[in-house]
Amino acid sequence: MLGLSGISGENVCQNCGARGCRTVCEYCGAGLGRQEDQRAERDALEAFQAILMQASAEKQAQLLRSGYLPSSGELLIEAGLRILPLLRSAGDGVPQAQADSAQARLTTIMLRLKHAGRAASDPRVVELHRALEASRRAARHDFVLGLIIISAGLALLGGLIYWLLRR
Repeated sequence: MLGLSGISGENVCQNCGARGCRTVCEYCGAGLGRQEDQRAERDALEAFQAILMQASAEKQAQLLRSGYLPSSGELLIEAGLRILPLLRSAGDGVPQAQADSAQARLTTIMLRLKHAGRAASDPRVVELHRALEASRRAARHDFVLGLIIISAGLALLGGLIYWLLRR
C-alpha cells in the first residue's frame, strides 16, 4: 500500500488512514510506499515484526491477516519462518483466531512463493509447506472430532427420547 504525505509531511496509511507511520503502519501493519530494494523490504519486515510482537493476541490476529509482506522471495521465506512458532503452538495457549490468521498468512506466502517459482526448490519452502499441511490436518481433525462428538450426543438424545416414549 502506498503512503501519502499529510499536510504536516507525515505519512498517512492508504489502508486505514492512520497518520505518523514510517515504513509500516503501526495500526494495521500495511506497508507504506513501495520498497525499492531488498534492504528496504527487510527494514519494513523488521518493523512489521516489531509491531506484531508488541501487539495483543487479538491485534496480532488482525495484523497477521493484513500485515506487510515483502515481494522478494528470500524475504517471503523469512516471513514464513517467523510465523511458524505461532502455527506450531496452536492449541497450546495460542488463541484460535491467532492460529487461523497465522495459517492464512502462511497460505498467502506459499501462494506468492509458488507464483515466483520457488515452491519446490528450497528446503525452507518445503519446511513451510509441511508446517502448513500439518496445521490444515490438525484443523480438519478437530472439525471431524467435533462432528463425531455432536453426532454421538444427538444419537444418545434420540435414543433417550425413543426410550422415554416407549415407556
